Amino acid sequence: MESKPIKVLVAEDKDYLRRTLGRIFSDARYAVKLAADGAEALTMFQGAQQTNGGIDILFTDVEMPNMNGVVLAETIRREHPKSTCPIYFVTGGIPSLSRAEAALYNQLLADGRVQGVIAKPFLPKELWSTVDKHYPQSL
Repeated sequence: MESKPIKVLVAEDKDYLRRTLGRIFSDARYAVKLAADGAEALTMFQGAQQTNGGIDILFTDVEMPNMNGVVLAETIRREHPKSTCPIYFVTGGIPSLSRAEAALYNQLLADGRVQGVIAKPFLPKELWSTVDKHYPQSL
């Protein structure tokens, strides 16, 4: 019996990086959805919850227009409390957030609602090993 591919959602506002992340995951045979901001990612996440068993893992940039990754993560955890989807922040350094967003960023990490941070630049194997922590033998 063939296993279903891992469903990865990537939220990244920079087009080049979003397409690169999509290629990295699709080359590894993951099912990938790409969102240009947090609002689009939230819509995709909610749609997947209703139609195909949800998203297996979410990688989100922290700083994006419309809805940043911090608000995205908090909204998913609040609106979908039964979701076990791991969430990872992907960031290029110290994010420029408001004081309240910075406090929420730290709290999401401290209480385990966000599983970790991946620093840009990264190697594909860092992303794959992150998925493998949650879905061993996924490659």
